[in-house]
Amino acid sequence: MKATSVRGASFSADEQRVLYSSNETGVFNVFSVPVTGGKPTQLTRSTQDASITVAYFPTDDRVLFTRDSGGNELAHLYVRTLDGQEKDLTPGDEHRASFFGWSRDGAAFYVLTNERDARFQDLYRYDAKTYARPLLYAGDGEHVPGALSPDEKWLALEKSRTLSDSDVHLYEFATQQRRNLTAHEGSASWKAATFDPASSALYLLTNEGSEFIRVERHVLASGKRELVEQLEWDVLSTEFSRRGLWRITRVNEDGRTTIRVHDVKAGRRVSLPGIPEGAISGVSLSRGQKRMAFHVDGDRSPGNLYVYDFETKKLTRLTDTLGQALPPHKEALREALYQELGNPQTQEAMLREISPLFHAEKIRSPLLVIQGANDPRVPKAKTDALVEAVRKNGVPVDYLVLPNDGHGFSSTKSEAETSVRILSFLDQHLRQRP
Repeated sequence: MKATSVRGASFSADEQRVLYSSNETGVFNVFSVPVTGGKPTQLTRSTQDASITVAYFPTDDRVLFTRDSGGNELAHLYVRTLDGQEKDLTPGDEHRASFFGWSRDGAAFYVLTNERDARFQDLYRYDAKTYARPLLYAGDGEHVPGALSPDEKWLALEKSRTLSDSDVHLYEFATQQRRNLTAHEGSASWKAATFDPASSALYLLTNEGSEFIRVERHVLASGKRELVEQLEWDVLSTEFSRRGLWRITRVNEDGRTTIRVHDVKAGRRVSLPGIPEGAISGVSLSRGQKRMAFHVDGDRSPGNLYVYDFETKKLTRLTDTLGQALPPHKEALREALYQELGNPQTQEAMLREISPLFHAEKIRSPLLVIQGANDPRVPKAKTDALVEAVRKNGVPVDYLVLPNDGHGFSSTKSEAETSVRILSFLDQHLRQRP
């Protein structure tokens, strides 16, 4: 049984397709799938470096995605053009870039990059047609951009003193002045969540004076601070749909991420019937505010991509990460493999029952795991999940990832490195000490 991982979600301009990334090819690539479900279309074809979904363009089928080189974590932002070509929008060798959102009218998007100075995060505004990019804000290494107002008049900046003590500053573009909105005594975390669609208020996350992180609203005109949402859990984020119909809050409930959807005009929480149990991530709202895409990762099943229709209350699963496909060169052996290993179409329960991934809590002995980063049969993401699950039980795990190998060894260097690691592991856990 081939298990895959999926991540990211973005609706197409016509809201009929959802963009996401999957490692079903052995490395993450970008795919598109109809909102009604069906066969996905592969849009990027990288064989070595992971391509991670960012977004569809708001007015056409161009696609933004990120890709680093050889896992160096220096991600660049790329555009896939309408003719299928790929263009690096942040070229260079020693810097990293990240997407920072779309303008209100979709005519531009924002990018953070440290190309000017590796220590500083600068904010650029990219024209969505020409990719011309004026600099909006030059970072100083201390104040990190957290949220930009839709009217482009205000930039929320985060300044950390320690990992648990931080402030939010408000920068006004017209005056180029910056002021601290959250000056406090003692240790407290303050983060910028989002501006409202009208650019009238900044929403903040803080745990000042509390065990848990809550949502507060800072009204820009008056400076008044209001409590918005407080739970017996940590709020991880809150954001609005494009025109402000919905506000989505992500909450850490006992280590599992859940979401709360609020009808802003009615001032109430919206029920979401049929949403499966599990940790929710990658929430994305369509520009028309009719649909929501998200991932659900269950305790005993891999994460899948879903679409929820607010009007019909219909939930549609768009991916099957347990997988039922074989690599093209193995198609002729499909039936033989199914007889030997089990058929995922008819024997899913049996395959779950024998899979180590779903029984990690039973592993008690020290474990050595060797993984090829480019393995198309056993994707690294699934091995990562197994290793993480075993480590949560306090079991020692020695995890060796071979960056240039797949399902087997392609070099004597890998063979030698693996042999040394195995010997070290056996010496540590099996050799009797004098």
